[in-house]
Amino acid sequence: MPLDALAVGNDAIADVLDEIGDLIELKGENVFRAVTYRAAARSIRDLREPLTKRFARSAPRRTRAAITLHPIARTVKRSRS
Repeated sequence: MPLDALAVGNDAIADVLDEIGDLIELKGENVFRAVTYRAAARSIRDLREPLTKRFARSAPRRTRAAITLHPIARTVKRSRS
């Protein structure tokens, strides 16, 4: 069964971005990158509609197909199960 990133909710996407920010900070990399990931997570959590719905409406079909295989989508899917 193919992984469907378009079925992922805003909170799950934001959680992954927060985790990336944490990992960047723990590695001692540029703190501004970590802050940017966390700001993106906050913005996604504050959306009134699912980010995936916006994406599905605006992205070309080929791009939607490619996102189903993206590593972040796999990470979100694993964390949900």
